[in-house]
Amino acid sequence: MKRKYSRALVGLAVIIACLVITNPSRSTFRDYLGFSNKLEEITVIRREKNFMIFSIHSWNYVNGKTEGKYLGIVGNFFLLSN
Repeated sequence: MKRKYSRALVGLAVIIACLVITNPSRSTFRDYLGFSNKLEEITVIRREKNFMIFSIHSWNYVNGKTEGKYLGIVGNFFLLSN
């Protein structure tokens, strides 16, 4: 019985480690959106919250109008709101 718990804990630790390693960065988000350096002058790209295993990214124009929020997890991005 004790071995089952040990295996489960090791499995959980491996899954969490994989999520932490594949948590996408701000530069990965910029590449995902396809922004060049010229476009970055009129937009703000940021990581709003970093929960280590996933993060919330957003981009908006310099005037503050938010254009999109994305969930970043396992190296991928999923649209949360537009």
